[in-house]
Amino acid sequence: MDRTELLQGFEDAKEQYRIARRQAANKLDQFLMNVFITLSTKDPKIKRIEWNQYTPYFNDGDSCEFQCHIEYPTFYSDENEDKDESSFEPDNAIGKEWRKLVGNIDEDIFLQAYGDHMTVVITKTGVSTKDCQHD
Repeated sequence: MDRTELLQGFEDAKEQYRIARRQAANKLDQFLMNVFITLSTKDPKIKRIEWNQYTPYFNDGDSCEFQCHIEYPTFYSDENEDKDESSFEPDNAIGKEWRKLVGNIDEDIFLQAYGDHMTVVITKTGVSTKDCQHD
């Protein structure tokens, strides 16, 4: 196998990886939308769910590792992202169901799908991200 064939094989593998990553991210979006629909049907007050995920800039001497705060998201009664005052604590059963459904997903999957230093937002229209402000 010559150099050109090796390089082409590597380029093909990279493209297959990109496609698989996109497909996995789309499946994660679909799964999270289904979870959102399930929970918002049980508690119609839920209009938006958000969590932050980031690698801290400083960790008091310990290594700074990516953290996905998926297990305890913020629930909002308003879909508008400018209305943070609409946050509320859902019924304990809703929080438990959320953690049961999403709590076992590896943090690396969220990092690959949505990126670092991001706030992930779920509404009835889909999953989106915005920059996350943190220490």
